[in-house]
Amino acid sequence: MSEIILIVEDDMALWYVYKYALRHLKSELVFARNGQVALEVLDKRTPMLVILDMRLPIVSGLELLMHFQKVLRLASTPIIVASSMQEYRSLAPNGAFLYKPLKPEDITSLVDHVLAPSG
Repeated sequence: MSEIILIVEDDMALWYVYKYALRHLKSELVFARNGQVALEVLDKRTPMLVILDMRLPIVSGLELLMHFQKVLRLASTPIIVASSMQEYRSLAPNGAFLYKPLKPEDITSLVDHVLAPSG
């Protein structure tokens, strides 16, 4: 199975922005339109990165963050929080936060930084 980046975003118009911004990566982009679909993907696959909108239908971004903490296999998965609400910035693991409206260059820069080998 190829490495995936899971993008949990209910605004499907933003999917094109993500596709454009991340076109340089070899990883498969997997999109989930709500938190429930994200949980279904996470039952089957372990992403190398998750970009997570916080305001989602069915299962919220906050509930997904808690799910990542509870599931050992997912606990070390890098997560980037994306939101138009600054108050969600404090929930972003390691400060990885994208402010909406999204700019492709901001997405590219932050994703490249988060995925860069450490050391």
